Amino acid sequence: MGRKRGVITDTIGLLLAVTVTAAGLSENAVGLRLLDQAEIHIASVDNLTLNTPHRIRSSGA
Repeated sequence: MGRKRGVITDTIGLLLAVTVTAAGLSENAVGLRLLDQAEIHIASVDNLTLNTPHRIRSSGA
């Protein structure tokens, strides 16, 4: 079985969050895992650009 990788970088390309999951996991689930991981370590996010069709939940803010 394959693997699916997801990363979050800052504007100069430094890694902020990384996740590796089973290939069968949906793109949305990978995106949510990344945001959950990033939320722990990143104080705030001003802009979010996705290069795949993630359906991300609203933060409620």
